[in-house]
Amino acid sequence: MSKLVVLNLGAGNLDNGFPNIIAQLRLKDGKIEQFIGSLPPAPELATLNQQWQTLYYALHQRFDVARRRLFEVEEQGITNISTATFQELCQEIENKFNSWLDSPSFLKIDRKLRTKLDSNEEIQIIIETGDYTLHRFPWHLWHFLEDYQQAEIGLSNLEYSPIKLEKKQRNKPRILTILGHSEGINIKADQALIAQINNAEIVFLVEPKSAEFHEKLWDEKGWDILFFAGHSHTENHQGIIFINPQESLNIKELKTAINKAIKQGLQLAIFNSCDGIGLAEELSKLNLPQIIVMREGVPDLIAQEFLKYFLSALQQNKSVFCSLREARERLQAWDKDFPGGSWLPMICQNPSTIIKSENQINSGFIINNLYESIREKLEINFLGRFKKSKEINDKVDKNDNNKDKLIDTSEDKQEIDSNNEIDNELKTKSQENPNKQNKPNNTNLNIKIATLLIISIATIFAVQIGKAKQEFFLYYYLLAEQTKNYLLNTKTVANFFTIETVNDILNQKPDSSIYDKLAVINAEKGEHKKAWDWYL
Repeated sequence: MSKLVVLNLGAGNLDNGFPNIIAQLRLKDGKIEQFIGSLPPAPELATLNQQWQTLYYALHQRFDVARRRLFEVEEQGITNISTATFQELCQEIENKFNSWLDSPSFLKIDRKLRTKLDSNEEIQIIIETGDYTLHRFPWHLWHFLEDYQQAEIGLSNLEYSPIKLEKKQRNKPRILTILGHSEGINIKADQALIAQINNAEIVFLVEPKSAEFHEKLWDEKGWDILFFAGHSHTENHQGIIFINPQESLNIKELKTAINKAIKQGLQLAIFNSCDGIGLAEELSKLNLPQIIVMREGVPDLIAQEFLKYFLSALQQNKSVFCSLREARERLQAWDKDFPGGSWLPMICQNPSTIIKSENQINSGFIINNLYESIREKLEINFLGRFKKSKEINDKVDKNDNNKDKLIDTSEDKQEIDSNNEIDNELKTKSQENPNKQNKPNNTNLNIKIATLLIISIATIFAVQIGKAKQEFFLYYYLLAEQTKNYLLNTKTVANFFTIETVNDILNQKPDSSIYDKLAVINAEKGEHKKAWDWYL
C-alpha cells in the first residue's frame, strides 16, 4: 500500500507567502507524523505562470493545433514567438519554483520526509491550498519527485469531507463514458481506447441530451468511473462541458445527479478535454474522491495519447497516481511537436477518501484482471476437460451406429488419447446403454469447479502470505464471492471450506485480521490434499 503525504499550505497565497504549512505523513497502520514549516512570498511565480499561459496559447494557435476547446484565446498582440523562447520560459519556471521550495523554512519539511520515505515505495502527495494559481501550477517539476520515481502529486481544496457510500455489489467496475460535442476533434479514438478496457461494464452516451445524461448518473447500479471526451472550458472558476452541439452543462446543473452517483460508489472522474481546472474545483467541493483534468487547452492528439498511456498503465496493476505520472512522462516525447503538452494532466484528490478509493479502484481493475487470468488458466487446464468430455459424449449419442468409426478418427483419437479416463468412461457408458444420453452432472461439475478454484487460490495464498497479504486477501476475497453461488446451490462441500467460511470472508474488510484465519488454511493437517483427492 502506498504512503500518503498531505501538505496543507494553510491560509496564504503567492503574494503574501504561506506562514503556516503543516505536513502530515499518514502511514498504513493509521499513525500520523507531522512537521511544520513555511514558504516566503513568491509573486514572480504567478507572473511566470501567466506568461506561460500566454505563450502556450499563442504558440499553439500559430501551429493551428486542433484543441478540445470551442473558443479561442486572444494572443494579446504576441506575434514573434518561437518554440525556443517557450522552452526557455519553461526552464526558468522550473528553476525558480524549486528555488522557492528550497527555502530554509520549507527545506526542513523536505528533509524530514526524506528520512521517513523509501525511494522504492509508492508515495501520494496531496497539496491542500486555496490559492488557485497554485492549482494551475506544474507541481510535477518539484525535484523531490526525481528521487522518488513512484511518487505523484495531487491537488486538494482546504475543505473536504469523507463521503458515505451506499454499498453496491459489483463484480466489474462500471464506466459511464460521455462522448460530447466533437466539432473539429476526433473523440472516436477515445471511444476505441475505453472499449478496450478488460473486465469492465462500459456504457457509452454519444452526444447525449441533458435529460439522458442526468438519468444515467442516477442509475441505481451506480458507477465507478465517469469519463468525458469532447469540448470544455473554464469561465470564472466554473467548468463547462459541451455534451452535444446545442447543449452545455456546468457542475452546478449536474450537482444533484453527481452527488447521487458519488454516494453509489463513483470514485473517479476523467475529463479528457480542455481547461478542466473549473471542473475539478467544483467536483472537489462535492467530495468526489479523484478527478483527472487538463490544466489548459489540450491538443487533440495529446488527449488521445494521454488516455492511451494512462489506461495502459492502469491495466498493468498500477495505481491511478502512478498511472497518471507514467502517462505524463510518456507525453514528453511529444513536447517538440506540442510544446507544454506534458504539463497538462493533473489529478485532484479528496484526502479523506484516498485509501478507500484506491482499494476500490484497484479491486475493480486489478483484482478482476487477476481473477480472469486464473479463471482462463483453469478453463484451459481443467474445465476444458469437462467441455471436451461433453463434446465427445454428444458425438457418441448422435452417432450411435457409427461410434466406433467416430472414435477412431484422427481428431477424436488425439482428444481421447490425451485423457484415457474420459475415453474409457465414455466407451463403457455407450456399450452399457447405447440409447441413453450420458451427460455430465451439472451439480457435481459446479462443486468440482468451485473446489478447484478454492484449492488453487488457497495454495497460492499460503505460499505468498508473508509477501503480499493485502493483495492476496483481495484476490481470495473475490474468489470467495464468485464461489459462494456455487456452494449455496450444492449439498456437498469440500472438507476444508464451508459456506460459513465463505460468509466469514465476505463479511470482513480487506484490512481485517482475517489473515490469521486464512493463514490457518489447514494445510498442515492435509485438508487441502483431502479436497484435492476428493476432486480427482
